[in-house]
Amino acid sequence: MATAWTAIIAIVSVGWFVKLLGIESYGLIGFFATMQVAISVLDLGLGSTVNREVARGVAHGDLSRVGRVVRSLQLIYVMVALLIGAVVVACAPFIASHWLGASSIDQTEIEWSIRLMGVVAALRWPLGLYQGILIGLQRARKSYLVTATMATVSNIGAIILLYAIHPSLWTYFIWQVAAAVVTLYWMRRSARRELGPIIETAHDLRTLRGLLAQSLTISGVAVTGILWSQLDKIFVSGAVSLADFGRYSLATLIAGALTVLLIPTFNVIYPRMSGLVVAGKADELITFYRTGSKLLLCALIPISASSFFYAYDLLHVWTGDEVLAESTAPIVGLLIIGAAGNGVLNFPYALQLASGKERMALSINIGNLATAPIMFFLAARYGLMGGAIGWLLQASLYFVANVTLTHAFILKGLTTRWLLKDLTPGILAGVLLIGAGHALVVLLTDSSILRLVLASAIAVVVGVAIGLGRGDTRRVMLQLYRDWAGEQIRGRAAA
Repeated sequence: MATAWTAIIAIVSVGWFVKLLGIESYGLIGFFATMQVAISVLDLGLGSTVNREVARGVAHGDLSRVGRVVRSLQLIYVMVALLIGAVVVACAPFIASHWLGASSIDQTEIEWSIRLMGVVAALRWPLGLYQGILIGLQRARKSYLVTATMATVSNIGAIILLYAIHPSLWTYFIWQVAAAVVTLYWMRRSARRELGPIIETAHDLRTLRGLLAQSLTISGVAVTGILWSQLDKIFVSGAVSLADFGRYSLATLIAGALTVLLIPTFNVIYPRMSGLVVAGKADELITFYRTGSKLLLCALIPISASSFFYAYDLLHVWTGDEVLAESTAPIVGLLIIGAAGNGVLNFPYALQLASGKERMALSINIGNLATAPIMFFLAARYGLMGGAIGWLLQASLYFVANVTLTHAFILKGLTTRWLLKDLTPGILAGVLLIGAGHALVVLLTDSSILRLVLASAIAVVVGVAIGLGRGDTRRVMLQLYRDWAGEQIRGRAAA
């Protein structure tokens, strides 16, 4: 829930940032978001490592090892945080003058904004350690509470300050620094309270070396995945003006909104698949894989297709700028196709990890990085559309590789049935129905707000229709409805 809430708050806030600061200044905020994600590759799996080691140590009663692990990793996180801050601050003049193409923002303001980005990045860096500690101690709710609360404060608080005091990048980033300080203090205090006296254990270099070796082994998939997911934004940020990059950042945020659906879905299906793999229930695994893929389409296709067809209306309502909406909508269309394709891969990717095929996922990600020269060329030559086309090309190759390898080495021989029988009918039905609905809605009204209201209703109807149109998904949906109705009846009887 914290991830979904954070994403929703970020999406809602963007419209206000664009209105208050302008699209060029928002481009700098978009660059900051890209930089944050790119920097996260330095984690190298340490967050997952501390989570696992703390949980294991507590389960075995080995609290001294937990203390050594935490103290040792704390040393690493502090050193990396200082390095991140120092490098970003030192590179601020180069980034401002040679990478970002600003036209109306003062160079000094850009440099100081980038320096403040470095401070925020350094302050946010140790959060992974303390989140891992809390989750390992089975106190994930505390971590989620801090994350969701401070995401709200950092975004909504920034909007209030920009509106009430002064709409400037300086105001925005100073507030982000303040919010990052409070977040770090709160998260660290929560973790230390849960750990108690064991946090005072001395750090151990031998423990540290062992942890680093383990984390490097398991982090390859995450690191390469983050890198290829950010390549288009990195290349575009250096190839176009800051205002144009602001438009691209808006488009990527809309496409990235699908994570609100996809991350919770993955968190549900991955443990289930892992259990079926361990239990050796091959037939049940195949049924779950195929039926689950169809159910995912019931939500994914209506949302993606609606974002594609109603991109202009969404941007218009969101930002209040017709020109901005018109120029950004085509980019949203390309990015949303790639994002939807990646969403469909939730099941193959979860199956790879559940089956212990991390090397397969890593190989696919490394192969995807080979598209970097093509993406760089497209972004440099064709700007925003080139970056979006490069992303779509990369996503298409990623889709083909995942489907081919997953069904060649894990669920052998399922490629044709999964693509043609499980996916294609739902995708075609969803896209055609949403497209037909869009054509009708455009004839009925010119109001973007009313169009989005009608689009939402159509999307719900189409999603339900896709689910009820297939026998296996219909049974699941009807069972879910019966369970819900039964709970309502029992609740009323108890009252």
